[in-house]
Amino acid sequence: MELALFILNMNTVNENNYSIKEMLGIFHSYDFNELIQNIKYILNNYLDELIINDNFISVYHDFLYHLTDEATSNEEIMAIETLIQYNQSIIRSKLKDYNKKLIEKDIKYTRLNLLSNNLDFNLSHVNSISANKFNNGEVFYETLKNIIFDLKDIDALFGVIKNNPDAVNIRDCDNNHIFTNIIRYYLNNINNLTSEDKKFFKRTIMMFLETNELSLSDSEINEIIEDLSHRINTNNPDIEFIDKIMKSHYVQYNKDARVNALDYCSIKFPKNHIIKTNSVDRYDLRDLFTVTIDSANKIDSNNMLYDDAFSLVDNKDGSHDIYVFVPDVDELINRDSDIDKYMRGLGDSVYKKDNKTPLIDYKMAQKLSLKRPEDRNALAYKMTVDDKGNVTNIDFFRALIRVNYNLSINSANEFMNNNNDSKLDILNDMFKVSKSLSKSRNSHDGKKSRARMIMDEYNILANLATAKYFLDNGIVFPYENYKKEDIDRKYIDYVNSHMDGCDEETQKLLLSLLDYKKRVSYDTVNTGNDNFDGRAYGNVGNTLREYISVETSRLIKDIIIDKLDNIDYWMERANLDCIQYTETNARIRSLYNK
Repeated sequence: MELALFILNMNTVNENNYSIKEMLGIFHSYDFNELIQNIKYILNNYLDELIINDNFISVYHDFLYHLTDEATSNEEIMAIETLIQYNQSIIRSKLKDYNKKLIEKDIKYTRLNLLSNNLDFNLSHVNSISANKFNNGEVFYETLKNIIFDLKDIDALFGVIKNNPDAVNIRDCDNNHIFTNIIRYYLNNINNLTSEDKKFFKRTIMMFLETNELSLSDSEINEIIEDLSHRINTNNPDIEFIDKIMKSHYVQYNKDARVNALDYCSIKFPKNHIIKTNSVDRYDLRDLFTVTIDSANKIDSNNMLYDDAFSLVDNKDGSHDIYVFVPDVDELINRDSDIDKYMRGLGDSVYKKDNKTPLIDYKMAQKLSLKRPEDRNALAYKMTVDDKGNVTNIDFFRALIRVNYNLSINSANEFMNNNNDSKLDILNDMFKVSKSLSKSRNSHDGKKSRARMIMDEYNILANLATAKYFLDNGIVFPYENYKKEDIDRKYIDYVNSHMDGCDEETQKLLLSLLDYKKRVSYDTVNTGNDNFDGRAYGNVGNTLREYISVETSRLIKDIIIDKLDNIDYWMERANLDCIQYTETNARIRSLYNK
């Protein structure tokens, strides 16, 4: 078959929603498997010619979606899955010389990657249809629908998606995607929903959007965007919120766009000179007044490890620049070195009386510790906050700093009440800003000392602002998720009530919905942290004590500061980090509980 005719026939099938029987006729095939073999033959022998055709990639993508929707048996679904995997193997073979840098990257390279991305989405769609059409999907769909629309249980929903990632793509008997049903329900009932229900649906929509498995066709995306565009003029902030997050996450499943680190900005410091340390550019901030505040009441400067430091600059317009500095662990420990692998396995420092194990060897940690008056290499988080404590900007950069004071909470409080060093008057300004930060996030932590509030609020700010930055820009990030409530009894009863009459495979599927624990978990999908009103939260300030902080700082340096185009690397690595760190964190927590 001529290639032009091949593309034309696929396009005709897409435009006219042909049935399987009509497809076989147009491609001159006697049965479904013959059609699949014909496509394999053409892709194997003529991909180089097809890839330069402007229409082929999008037409083939839509054709595979339609072919999957029209499949009438599990055997046909498996044949499509085999076809897609075969296509992917051909592409990998053609990309080898590019990846080995034997060939310069060109338009063919770009189109092969685009086709590969599309095939990933097609494969997710195949898996979804397989589960929905042929593996008791109706029972599962009804269970998931009840969790969302009736129980409104965010915890249970997270458990479902974590245990069954393809659940985000399940469809009803009319082939309507569960996500489009959620969006339609929310928009159509927005004026009748309580504030709690609105919060639930917003978090649900965000959870679906942040799930890497989510796969929508172009027409489904366009329907949602079009529906939002008709409603956006109502000046309803709840609709504007959905419109905003749809647009911010669109890159995750838009086949014509790829996340590129070069799209993200980095800090500009025209007034500060740059110096090189170990061939890395750093901003020299040694003249900036900087302090550490530690929870220890008696400071033993020979044994303490200082893993965060703070500075404050008044911008004279009601806003302030808050600096949080953390040790740059990579200065001494290379990624994936033997020491680094040991740290990954350990996860956290352990401080039990009869079991003390530091994350980083103590002598090495001392060389990284932000101890006065030594010059130290640090990773800096610079956040601009307005007079109400709202973050208006965040920047990330490497810095060279010199700490002026290592303070305990008690000594810092004493200095704020009565001190002879005018430089330490800045502590009172730090406290005023920390009060506005606490108020802006509706903190209900009870009474704290002033120094404790500075230490807590500045660290919390860095964790919240960093997680929000990555969330808003759709870049992979290891979120700390935490739920306070125990699992709802009515949810357990509801799932158990569906056990009778189901086959063994369906029972296993339903039981898996209950197989998750209430604890802090780390995930590249943000489900919110209940300690902070459900906001996205990260771990950036404990690089001497928590491995997840070390990895987060590396991600920031790679993607934001150095602008390395290694998103795919971090997608895989962050997911593995989150799984491993959740388990090691739980193990260490159980040690403390004992």
